[in-house]
Amino acid sequence: VDKVYVIHVSKGAEDRAAHIERQLARLGIEFEYVLEGDMDELSPELLDRWFTGFMKQRTHNTSCCTKHLIACTRLLRDGYRDALVLEDDVFLSDDFVDRLNESLAELRARPDARPGEAFISLENSGLVSITRLGKVERGKTLYRWVHGRETGAYWMSRTAAERFLRKAGTDKVNDFTPLFQSQLFQSGEVQLWWRHPTIAEQ
Repeated sequence: VDKVYVIHVSKGAEDRAAHIERQLARLGIEFEYVLEGDMDELSPELLDRWFTGFMKQRTHNTSCCTKHLIACTRLLRDGYRDALVLEDDVFLSDDFVDRLNESLAELRARPDARPGEAFISLENSGLVSITRLGKVERGKTLYRWVHGRETGAYWMSRTAAERFLRKAGTDKVNDFTPLFQSQLFQSGEVQLWWRHPTIAEQ
């Protein structure tokens, strides 16, 4: 993975900072905080740029979505191939690095995958297992789906980030981050994979 971004607020969440920093230090993962986009930084110009409807206001949900879009912006600006994005309250498995690398190797080897346009959901949000949605196959960790989970832990390709930003800039975001992303998953513009077993909890 070229880059790791952690979604975080710039003040008032020191306990979350300590939580995620302990985990990432234990796993040997270097990261960069995304601090821009706090609620008090949501200017009319920024809201006009990416949002519409009930999302076009200073709320926690809009702030969180802004930070995820800023992570996409940084990925493109700095020329990275891909990124891991984590929210600061996520819990990562002890073997997170090995299991993520396992899935990335699988993604790049599978003939039915488009690694350059892919997005992998890593977390167990909603407590919906892939076992309830289809058959688990031996030797596979990635399963195609069209609905996103939450956004506590995911990997995305450069093209996925680019397409999220383009849609936010043209059609605007009118729903929470997972539902906004799902519009591109359902259209096929971004190829969504669910990891099973999951390697993160929120």
